[in-house]
Amino acid sequence: MSDLISRQAAIDAVKTYLKDCQVEDADWHGNGIEYELESLPSAHPKRKIGKWQITDAYPHNVYCSECHKRFAQTHWVVWEDGSLPRNYCPNCGADMRGEQDG
Repeated sequence: MSDLISRQAAIDAVKTYLKDCQVEDADWHGNGIEYELESLPSAHPKRKIGKWQITDAYPHNVYCSECHKRFAQTHWVVWEDGSLPRNYCPNCGADMRGEQDG
């Protein structure tokens, strides 16, 4: 398992290292490295939120609203409100509980 660190802590550590090593134009290099680190993707991507979709045309299938993968409903119980007991899409991992990130 990899460590998760603060992006700002990494930027500060690089800038301190450059200055401690007395690198010529340390501030200029530090700003360039800061730009590169800011452009890296987050280690916590935004969570996908989806819904199970059931159509009249194919009532024995359910679809994920995020990846549109079709699943046979043969062994799945449908609750009275039309929801399904699975909280996550087994294909894309979308959260099917309907709660948005805050």
